[in-house]
Amino acid sequence: MSRWHSGKVLGTGSFGRVVYGFDEDAGRVMAVKQVLLSDFHTDNMTEKIKALEQEIEILSQLQHKNIVPYFGTTRNEQYFNIFLEYEAGDFFL
Repeated sequence: MSRWHSGKVLGTGSFGRVVYGFDEDAGRVMAVKQVLLSDFHTDNMTEKIKALEQEIEILSQLQHKNIVPYFGTTRNEQYFNIFLEYEAGDFFL
């Protein structure tokens, strides 16, 4: 994922936030989970890294019609980015 742009924040969680993303190379909208790397400089850094690595390993192997596809990961100075298919939906039904 070399050429992508970040959009508005979709939500936040214990490991960071999820933003809209656009992959210029593939021409697709994505959900990008961004884990703030500065959060890894805490007392439980090893646990957070292990949990993140486990999540990525699981995501990379899952293939099911009810699970959004995993596109890959990148890392920059600020964030570890996990790219997933964006799936719009009605959450209030």
